[in-house]
Amino acid sequence: MKRRVISFVFILFVLFSKAGTDPDTAYVQKFKNIFALKTFLTNNGFLYTLTPRNTGNFTTEQLNDAKLFYSPHIPPTTGVSVNIKGIGFTYLFKFTNDYLDTTGRVKAGFKGFAINMYGTKFGFEAYYQDYSRFYFHYKGDNILLKNYNTNIRAYQWGANAVFVFNGKKFSYNAAFNQTQLQKKSAGSAMLILAPKFSELKSTDLNLIPDSVRIYYGDISNLQRNRNYAFYVQGGYGFNLTKNNFYFSTAVLVGVGFQTQTYSYP
Repeated sequence: MKRRVISFVFILFVLFSKAGTDPDTAYVQKFKNIFALKTFLTNNGFLYTLTPRNTGNFTTEQLNDAKLFYSPHIPPTTGVSVNIKGIGFTYLFKFTNDYLDTTGRVKAGFKGFAINMYGTKFGFEAYYQDYSRFYFHYKGDNILLKNYNTNIRAYQWGANAVFVFNGKKFSYNAAFNQTQLQKKSAGSAMLILAPKFSELKSTDLNLIPDSVRIYYGDISNLQRNRNYAFYVQGGYGFNLTKNNFYFSTAVLVGVGFQTQTYSYP
């Protein structure tokens, strides 16, 4: 039943993103090809932070020094992005060779993919990332090879619903997806709604090391931390064109709401 609901919602997003008026051809040109492929190289900077509880028994400096940073060791990754008729799919994967990694650290497990689709007035983006095997360190310390836990896993997912109010003249595809051409300079007000979720958990041990557990009060036996967030952003995007070149920029401001849950052994 759950898969059917997800499939139904996905189909609605596809139909909604394709709905709406066609762009003004004096400003926006659609490419004739219906298939595009591109590759890229990226560094993964995922970091999960746990902050001590301020119980009044410790100084601000002590609490800052007890902050925990969990980071998977992932050497440079490559990605492949495929776009078919305006629907894009991106998959990230690790290099199997060690010639890009000379640290001697154990590599983390990692997988990630994203999907996007954009119409004239509406766009949809979603992503999922999964990590396993983490290093941890404290504020100001280097990552040590001994501070390694194979039983820690984290994952996160999120989505963006993008509303473009002047989609007839301003091409969000040209600015951020490169599947259309902006022929004349144009801009548009935009609204983005973005739910996000992230989780860090240990399958058999506490997340808080013994050396700093005293600073974490009633969550010192923490085994799983979940974060739920929802953001609302508004702003303006603009494509500045000159001959066959254009420069794209967007300025967004917004507010967010977040809540957390804690689980214990």
